[in-house]
Amino acid sequence: GFGIGGHVALSTFASLAHLNAGDLFGAGAGQDAALSLIALASACLIAGRLTPDTNPTWRRMLDGVGLSAAAVLAAVVFDGAALTAVWAGAAVALAQLGARSDDADARNAAYAHLFAAAVWCVLDQAPIHGLFDGDIGLGAAALGLGSVTIAAARLAWLAQEGTQERLGLTTVAAIVPLYLASLAVIGLVPESAPSSGVGYVSHQQGQFALSGLWALTGVAALLIGLRRDIGDLRRGALALLALTIGKVFFYDLATLTSVWRISSFMALGLLLLGAAFAYQRLRPGVAQERDTV
Repeated sequence: GFGIGGHVALSTFASLAHLNAGDLFGAGAGQDAALSLIALASACLIAGRLTPDTNPTWRRMLDGVGLSAAAVLAAVVFDGAALTAVWAGAAVALAQLGARSDDADARNAAYAHLFAAAVWCVLDQAPIHGLFDGDIGLGAAALGLGSVTIAAARLAWLAQEGTQERLGLTTVAAIVPLYLASLAVIGLVPESAPSSGVGYVSHQQGQFALSGLWALTGVAALLIGLRRDIGDLRRGALALLALTIGKVFFYDLATLTSVWRISSFMALGLLLLGAAFAYQRLRPGVAQERDTV
C-alpha cells in the first residue's frame, strides 16, 4: 500500500511539473505534459483493476486519480465545445459501466464528468450574458448544450426510477434545451431600432420573445402535467411561470420601452388566464371526480 501510494504521488507530482495552467483548454501543452498524463491515467486505472476486492479504498483512490488525470488530459488536448462533448461522453461511458457492474464509484464519476461538462459549457460556449446581449456563437452553444442534454438524458435513463438522481438528471435534460432555445431567441431576433429616449436596451424584441417562450413553455408543461397527472412536471411548470412573472415585472418593466413593456404584460396575462382556466378544469381532484361521475 505504501509503495502504491508513494509511486502514485511521485507520478502525480511529475505530471504536474510538466503542466502549467496556461496549457489547459487547448492552449497547446507540450508533448511531455500529455505523455505524463497518459502514463499516470493508464497506470492508475490498470493498477485499480489489479487491486484485490479486499482493498476497496485503494481501488477507489487509484480510480479517482486515474480518472482525474484523464479529465485533465482531455482539457489539455481539447477546447471549446469539443471538450464539453468529450467530458459528456466520458460521463455516459462511466454511467454505463456503473449500471452494468452496479458500481457506485463509477456512477459518481459520471456525475462529476457531467457537472464539469455543464460548467465548462456555460462558461465557454453558452455564457449567461447571452440572454441579455445575444453575443454568443450559436453553433458552439448548440453542440455543447446538446452534448450535455444527451448525456443527462442517458444518465437519467440509467438511474433508478423514483430516485432523486433521476429527477435531477431529468430536470437538467429538460432545462438545458430551454436554455439553448432562449439563447437562440435573443441571438436570432433582430435588435430594436434605437429610441430617442434614455434607457434604450438592445434586443427588445428578443426580450419580448424570450418572455413569451418561457410563458408558453410553462403553460404547455402545466397542461401536460395536468393531463398526465405528473406532479413533478406541474411543479416545474409553475416554477418556470413564476420565473417568467419575475422577469416581466423586474426586468422587462425596467428596461423595455413602453410598447414592448405593454406587449409583455398583455401576452403574459393572457397566457396566465388560460393556464388558470386549464388548472381549474384539469387539476387532479376535479379530473378524477369528473371521470367518476
